[in-house]
Amino acid sequence: MKVFTRLFGLCLVFAVPVTQAAEIVWGAAQDTTTSNDVLSAGTLVYALNGGNTSTRPTVNGVPFQGLTTLIPVGPGNTGSMLGGGSTGDAAFDQLLNTAEYGGGGDLFVGDLLGPFTAGHTYNVQVFFCDQRGAAGMDRVMQFGSTNSLGLGSSTVDVEGDVGDDTIGPPFGQYAIGSFVADGDDPELTLDALGFSNTHWNAMQVRDVSSIHIVNAGFENPTHTGNDGTDPIGWTVIESGVGAQPEKQVRTRNNAKRSGEMGLHLNAGNSAYHGQLWQAVSTQPRQRYVLSIWAKANKIVAAQNFAIEVRDGMGTNGVVLGTLTSGGAITQTWTEFSTNVVVASSASTIHISDTTTGGTSTDIWLDDITMVANPFAGSLLIVR
Repeated sequence: MKVFTRLFGLCLVFAVPVTQAAEIVWGAAQDTTTSNDVLSAGTLVYALNGGNTSTRPTVNGVPFQGLTTLIPVGPGNTGSMLGGGSTGDAAFDQLLNTAEYGGGGDLFVGDLLGPFTAGHTYNVQVFFCDQRGAAGMDRVMQFGSTNSLGLGSSTVDVEGDVGDDTIGPPFGQYAIGSFVADGDDPELTLDALGFSNTHWNAMQVRDVSSIHIVNAGFENPTHTGNDGTDPIGWTVIESGVGAQPEKQVRTRNNAKRSGEMGLHLNAGNSAYHGQLWQAVSTQPRQRYVLSIWAKANKIVAAQNFAIEVRDGMGTNGVVLGTLTSGGAITQTWTEFSTNVVVASSASTIHISDTTTGGTSTDIWLDDITMVANPFAGSLLIVR
């Protein structure tokens, strides 16, 4: 079995089948059209540009490092993979124009090196573009994964020249795979289908275990009492009508599940209900688990809250998913969760009190999270 050179070193890595690493499970190939196709959500582990010996392009905020030694057998570097076309973005053109190739078309297997944190979810994104006319006609790179015993079933075929139009768009394709780290580095495979050398243009690995929510615990370090102070990091919307409208949304140090404070919705004597929202960076087409803890200070009929995930920044975007209590709020802290698939790189978390009728509904909320949860099968760990 051929093994890649280490991504950031010169020593070879030999797979020893003692333990079994997580397998990368791939989603469908997607057409590459703009620099926005480069994932930016989550935390970057590394980003590599194959065959790039001179520049370090930054695309969609992601800094790529040139690498020419990923394929240790007969490596070579080539340019002009766009076939004279352009994406309209100079840095993206640099990323797609270069490629490393080699291996004589054999299947290559090598560790996808971290460091990876056990239990975290990671996404692997790979790009293949070859629009050099006859030289790149109908070329398909198959990316896959195996565990340390050489077993694995997930692959994805990525076309270098979609539609054989030679100049794009689209500019080849990309694919995204997911894995959950289990202590061993997963293995990445490259297989040239119907031509003589494996090729790759770019790849990156990102930790997408959770979305960074500013002040997920609704804290306010300057708040020492129950005077209606807003939670830092959230935009608060309160009606100016009714008694004590400033208490429609407030932090309270006696309404907490953890930390120093929790969030109190509609604490004032008003039939009007407060809202708050925050924009977060998300990964397009990624599924997340949205979760929050809730409790009622006192029971009121039809008590409920709603947390919407909306596309884009602000509260006017399309609703992608809604988490509600379903009227099941009790006086015990309870976790509520749901799955939501996001549409773009920016989403908004919008929280509101949807209780109908009555006053002083006393809904307490705390510890909101939004954690990546790849589609069925994508959490597969081969043991």
